Amino acid sequence: MDHQTGSITAVTGGALPADVTVHLWYLPLTSYSEGVDFEIDYALGRIRRMPGGALISGQSVLVTLTPSTRELDTAVFTEAVNEANQQVSAAVDPNQDFGADLNLQSAATYLAAGIVCRVAGTLALAATADKKAATMWLELAASFRQDGATALDRFRPPRKNLSSPQNA
Repeated sequence: MDHQTGSITAVTGGALPADVTVHLWYLPLTSYSEGVDFEIDYALGRIRRMPGGALISGQSVLVTLTPSTRELDTAVFTEAVNEANQQVSAAVDPNQDFGADLNLQSAATYLAAGIVCRVAGTLALAATADKKAATMWLELAASFRQDGATALDRFRPPRKNLSSPQNA
């Protein structure tokens, strides 16, 4: 199909015989512009035509959605480190003194790596129908999470056994 000339040509070597009658139906498509013809509320998933735009009230439209991908940028790593630090603090160090202890720093690093891998797995899942990459990222995230939890276990206060019930 040549969109510029409006012509259709049979593909050489294709399955369409030369002596066959072909009927072709088409519906001309018009591309509309966001901000001119319509606006989108991304949070609610709503599209609204704009006054003065080319869309007509009641007109049927075909919407093509393309998933957007988010890169693993500095903000993702910063948030992962902050979340990991909060997890370490909540687990063993409410005063947030663990910066001086290399083992706790390692635990936080493992937890942060797990968070980043979880984000990468979620992005991979959203960007492609192939779930293999997403599964690999999520398995790696679980491995880092386990390594972080193991490192933290050494710092957790010992659990006290419950006392036996007492007769009153």
